[in-house]
Amino acid sequence: MMKRHYAGFLGIVMLVILAAACKSTPPETETESLVEPSETIAPSETVSQALLNSLGEARARAEAARQEAQNVNGPVYFPDDWSQADSRFTRTGSGLNTENVQAVQDAVASYNSLTTAFEDITRRSLPLYAEARQEEVLNARQAAIDAGAFEFSPGRFYIADEKGEEVSKRIDADDYRGAIGAAEIALNYYTALKLGADAYMMREAILDDNLAPYDQRTFDMAEESGMKAINAYDEGDIATVMVVVQEALNRYNQVWKTAWRGIASERRDSASVDRRAALNVKANVAVKDEYEAADSLYNQAGTKFQSEEFEDAAELYTRSASIFTVVWETAEYKRQRADEAIRTAEQMVAESDQTARDAEVILGEGEEE
Repeated sequence: MMKRHYAGFLGIVMLVILAAACKSTPPETETESLVEPSETIAPSETVSQALLNSLGEARARAEAARQEAQNVNGPVYFPDDWSQADSRFTRTGSGLNTENVQAVQDAVASYNSLTTAFEDITRRSLPLYAEARQEEVLNARQAAIDAGAFEFSPGRFYIADEKGEEVSKRIDADDYRGAIGAAEIALNYYTALKLGADAYMMREAILDDNLAPYDQRTFDMAEESGMKAINAYDEGDIATVMVVVQEALNRYNQVWKTAWRGIASERRDSASVDRRAALNVKANVAVKDEYEAADSLYNQAGTKFQSEEFEDAAELYTRSASIFTVVWETAEYKRQRADEAIRTAEQMVAESDQTARDAEVILGEGEEE
């Protein structure tokens, strides 16, 4: 009986001890709740290759849109909008941290926005640029007319006019990109016609002045290039026309230059002979002012010759030679008059001496008588 009471008492004591122990040890859940959450330390993210590819694609689109806006004179037509977009384009790519996910994502978004901005500038610039190109076509057409292209080849001029009319049709249909492309073609046609007319006029001048023999080989090559240009134009191969017609013009110009260099050299030699002849009769003293005028032209001709202005040099040599001839004739006339005067004076002196001698003889005979 005693044992049962003691055992019961021990049980109660153990329960009390266990209860006290439980109260002194905080539960695990409470201990964990005291730890600060690590929300301020963001886990490190690696920029994926897919994100970098997106960045490259976005940048390429923005660059292409930017270039297209430049091609249609966007910076000229809308300078404020262009300046704003272009500055943002520079800032977006400047110092970009490609190892930071958020920075790369922001750059992608910025490039996409810039693509839209540049495309908007292009859209508004297109009609203005198309009209400007049309004006260039009209100016090229007038230049071709002024060069004599219509008189030289009216049939070929009509072909160019068809190309020019296509520009107007495209603009009227609001097909501005098509109008710009058509304008490029029309410009080439009119430019080719102008160059062809220039070459033809130079060819005629060479033939009129019989200059081809000064450089016959180059002249023949120019003739070949000219025929190639005409054939290519008739076949619609305008790219070839632009090359060979310029080639023909250059060769005709070379013939012209070579010929006039030869002519100027010939006239320089002739003027030099006349100048030396004038000096030989002391024209620089006898007719000083006229000689100096001729010599000034002669020196000007030399300057023109050195700068390869051979036509002007030839003309100046011709003028100086003419004056040197007149100067020589004048000086020679004065020299002859002076010689005659001297001879007359000498003759008068001789006659006077003879008269004196005769007088002495007569006087001497009288004294003898």
